[in-house]
Amino acid sequence: MGEPRKLGFFKLLDRDTRVVLVVCDNVHAELDPVLEGLRQKGAPRTVVAVRWPTQTVVREGVDALVRSVAEAALRVWPHWDAGDMRTSTPRGTAARGNARRVKVLPSWRRRAEERVLRRELPLVPNIETTTQLEQLALALGPDELVLVVASDAGTDLASYVAAIRWAASQPAVRVVALVPRSVGESPDLVPIAAEKVHLDTVHTLDGGETHVIGVWTITEDGESVSQGELSLRHHLKRDPELGHLFSFNQKVSTHFKNRFQVDALWPEGKVCVEVDGYHFHSKLNQFCRDRQRDFEMMVDGYLVLRIPHDEVLDDPQKALEKVRAIVRFRNDGEKSR
Repeated sequence: MGEPRKLGFFKLLDRDTRVVLVVCDNVHAELDPVLEGLRQKGAPRTVVAVRWPTQTVVREGVDALVRSVAEAALRVWPHWDAGDMRTSTPRGTAARGNARRVKVLPSWRRRAEERVLRRELPLVPNIETTTQLEQLALALGPDELVLVVASDAGTDLASYVAAIRWAASQPAVRVVALVPRSVGESPDLVPIAAEKVHLDTVHTLDGGETHVIGVWTITEDGESVSQGELSLRHHLKRDPELGHLFSFNQKVSTHFKNRFQVDALWPEGKVCVEVDGYHFHSKLNQFCRDRQRDFEMMVDGYLVLRIPHDEVLDDPQKALEKVRAIVRFRNDGEKSR
């Protein structure tokens, strides 16, 4: 399989590599190292991280991947970008001038949204699997889709590899395949091992019924942004009272000599807004870090508003009114002095 590459490997996704194989100690993980790598000077992209079903055959594996992307699309609806034009660029730096314009099929969107309104996955029946995946990817956003597929030691590797290769063969999809170290040298992985790296540590991920771990957008300047953060930005920017106050993904320094990145910041009023997903902020270490961070910012005079990620997606107006309330609270406090 050749000598494994070291970190910096996500730059491969900006060239011709369709699959990056990542070997790590604990695959079902927070995926922080993976996401951090995806932030590094990459092209804009949408990232969907999923768990691979342990025992499955090839056809079931392909269906599972498509279903996971459908779960992700359902999670971010109605904030679909399916109506927008998409620039689809052949992979490789030399080919980037040959972009072609692609847009979602109106008939697919109409039927998919009908299913969503019935609380079903947006999997339109009686269309080819490749078309289904392409349309779901367009629904998630206008940029390239990266699937981060986490497997475990009990995975049928032949089926896993076949499904990964199928997904990576689609025009606007690339795959980061995570496998445990115990199977990292298996000959079954040879077809996807052209680009192989080792991660030293990956923290254990809690279990759950859903296969979708998270959905992120990687922006052109390397930000990793959740769909909830994007929704909050969208509504804040368009609000006449709040839009001019806030900037996004800003660094805040405290007198404890720490710097924290916040989702939305009103610098003059010293108000920070954070969009918190349950999966990442419920773990003990992250929970403690959040409390320490809030303490330091409070001592420095900041008000910190934490809004659940799903609330922003389910009821963005409610989230917006919370921000409005804390801004008015701050303004009223200043006037009373």
